[in-house]
Amino acid sequence: MKKQWLYLGIGLLMFGMTARAETCAGGAGTIVEGVGHGRYCAGVVGLNWWSAFAWCDAIGGTLVDATDDCACEECTTQGSASLCLNLPLKKSASGYWTRNENARDPGYAYDINPYFGNVNKTGVRSPLCRM
Repeated sequence: MKKQWLYLGIGLLMFGMTARAETCAGGAGTIVEGVGHGRYCAGVVGLNWWSAFAWCDAIGGTLVDATDDCACEECTTQGSASLCLNLPLKKSASGYWTRNENARDPGYAYDINPYFGNVNKTGVRSPLCRM
């Protein structure tokens, strides 16, 4: 019987020590720490670009800037050939919108693919807000 209580206690202790993602925006986002600088709130729901802008504004943030937040001068001129080295790679996250419009392809904005770290232009993504 003592062994069972011991195993139960160890199991509960390990469960309590499991890392949980820190949330933001009242639980509608998770905190992302920049590798070199910055703290961001990543929305958990995919939005169009305009809605992502509004969502960041509503939580008191702004959409990330590929040039400033990625520390990547050529991110908005080369597209997917550029990497956002400031954001940690996440294998399970969807892409994040940036505030940067694509001047060469009107109607598109750049996003950051957290799986590979590259900067692209694409469709619906989650907001990533600078806090």
